[in-house]
Amino acid sequence: MKKVINYILIFAIIFSYFIYPYNAYATITATVVDKDGANIRKGAGTNYASLGVVNYKQEVTLLSTTKTKGTGCDGWYQVSYKNQTGYICSELVSVKENVQNTKKGYYTSDSFGARVNENYANVRSSTSMSATVLDKLYLGTKVNILETINKSTSNCSEGWYKIAYYNSKTGYVCKRLIDKYEDVTAKDAEYEKTLKDLKFPDSYIPFLVAMHKKHPTWTFKPDFTNKDFATAVDKETGKNLIQSTIDAYITSGKGEAGGWKVASSGFLAMLLDPRNYLNETNIWVFEDLSFDEEHHTKETIKSVFKGTYLEADEYLTYFYDAGKKYNISPIHLASRVKQEGGTNENYEAVSGKSTAKYNNESLSGYYNYYNIGAYADNVTESPVTRGLAVAKGIIDGQEGTPWDTREKAIKYGAKFLADGYINNGQNTLYYQKFNTKNGAHFPSYTHQYMTNVLAPSSESLSVKQTYIDNNLMDISYTFAIPVYNNMPTEYLTYPPIGDTTNTLNSIKVDNKEINGFDKDVLEYTHYIPMDKEEVEITVDKTSSKSTVTGIGKIKTSSKETKVTITVTSEILETKTYTLTLIKEQTTSTKALSVDEIIDKLDVKLSDNYLTSIAISTLPATIANDINKIEPTAKVTITDKNNKQKTTQLATGDIIEITSNNETKKYTISIKGDINGDGIINSQDFLRIQKHILGYIKLANEYKASADVNYDNNINSQDFLRIQKHILGYIKIK
Repeated sequence: MKKVINYILIFAIIFSYFIYPYNAYATITATVVDKDGANIRKGAGTNYASLGVVNYKQEVTLLSTTKTKGTGCDGWYQVSYKNQTGYICSELVSVKENVQNTKKGYYTSDSFGARVNENYANVRSSTSMSATVLDKLYLGTKVNILETINKSTSNCSEGWYKIAYYNSKTGYVCKRLIDKYEDVTAKDAEYEKTLKDLKFPDSYIPFLVAMHKKHPTWTFKPDFTNKDFATAVDKETGKNLIQSTIDAYITSGKGEAGGWKVASSGFLAMLLDPRNYLNETNIWVFEDLSFDEEHHTKETIKSVFKGTYLEADEYLTYFYDAGKKYNISPIHLASRVKQEGGTNENYEAVSGKSTAKYNNESLSGYYNYYNIGAYADNVTESPVTRGLAVAKGIIDGQEGTPWDTREKAIKYGAKFLADGYINNGQNTLYYQKFNTKNGAHFPSYTHQYMTNVLAPSSESLSVKQTYIDNNLMDISYTFAIPVYNNMPTEYLTYPPIGDTTNTLNSIKVDNKEINGFDKDVLEYTHYIPMDKEEVEITVDKTSSKSTVTGIGKIKTSSKETKVTITVTSEILETKTYTLTLIKEQTTSTKALSVDEIIDKLDVKLSDNYLTSIAISTLPATIANDINKIEPTAKVTITDKNNKQKTTQLATGDIIEITSNNETKKYTISIKGDINGDGIINSQDFLRIQKHILGYIKLANEYKASADVNYDNNINSQDFLRIQKHILGYIKIK
């Protein structure tokens, strides 16, 4: 992975990879309070077509609480409905705001529990470092400890944990790679008061107390970003990459070469949360990276490069001198080079032997230890090639180019980092990755050194090991720890892995599908005969990986029986459907005929056309009305193209009723809906006008729909009634 250095050039990668985020952090929902339900309109007014109907007590997601002026209602809310944007009358809903809406795809919050504390923890098939690696878990992955094995093995003297992860997978991890909450937190009333006086959030304090007890020379300072956490996640989305094939962790956006993908908002949010670095291993992402003459010695630098060609005194001098001259930690510089692969003398960016070309110019003899400007562009797909073009001075115009010696590349690259980051407010690994510091020189969320979202924690591992090797863990360090506004109460974790589907395709009672089922609608009423003492409920799951409870044989001894059907996804998210079974007087041994049902139904029948059905009536509504009269009747409603009808009824729809061993079909004619689109508007007004004037001739169900006053004539009276309906003076039925 190659890091993006030049802040001017970073705009190219930002716009190339930017994915518009879904902001579910402050979700606003509205519950329908009108018992007839509420239409979702294409625009702010009753004159717009309906996208569908939200039933009584059901919720819809608001895109804004600002009311839009329109017709037929005192203000309209803009809503999200079935992946479309629509409008709902504000008078028909009650609005509530869920300030912290978790597990909605934006981020996932939970108790801390037990978590991976290094960038990649190998999960093995047994308690041996030679055992098969089943998975590599990222820093911060939450796990469940199933068993503790206090068995010392080669390279894992601490023992092992058997863990459960990714819902159902199990394996073994060396204990040192897992932090349990109780192991990384502590209590100390006096120091807790000190931290509270500094205005650290309560959720930070137990971790800081634990580190203070072990390292009393360390100083922790809250750094208030003055930014809303959800906004920060939004602004960073699309600018961070990971090497992963896990769908929940990545987006479909294009990444860089080498399998790098754009990190999902949920994955990014976990790594943006400062609390997830509050342990001895990862706290170094907050270390002040300015030069410290007392502790930044050549011997310290050498420990970073131990066993590589860079431990030679010549190179140690380059790094030390650069750090001192430009006020930047040489340990930080060394860790950067190690992270970028520069400790391998044959690595193309530092070998000086590249065979690549950029715009037909040879790049042999040039060096770029920090991979400044190294990302794929429209000239080449190789980030290294572009970085060497920067080193040669072909592009970007960096100081001291051409970097045709290793000394130049190390020193001038250090100056670039110091001038561009350390001395401009981005003086920690965290702020170089996430430029969220209040008052930093460059605009927030720009000028970010690396696109690898795990790079800060990876470099912090090198820093920690260097300090351990040189017995420097207990000297004085200052850590500037970001604090955001509106932090989630619980600690963030990565998005759950697995199938998220927890819906149904249908619910059947005694093998009869309930009317008007929609997987996103959660409450239904179904009528059964009075003599029914038991029914069997079956369902069709949307996903085979989900589980369902509340189905099977259900006793129905009462007049009303409420059935709760809970669907649990593979990642353990639930959705609950409520089905109310209501007994009606008709028994299953004496079903009414279709004619008897129609006679009792609140409709009119003329020439096989069913009329007197109110505009905006849903198929489920009329089907339920029929089943209330005759619970055993089967009702099917289709449109004129013979497709099952789910949206509001329109002129031309077909209703088929089967009862008492007979089946009859009727054509629906909605009074006033003359063109068959399910609404009454100016188009219907013009059609009846043209019919009266003789320009067109209405026929069949459309002619029946134009006779809105039921006098078997189509004239100016019908014309005026449609006009009054559109203006809101009357309601046609």
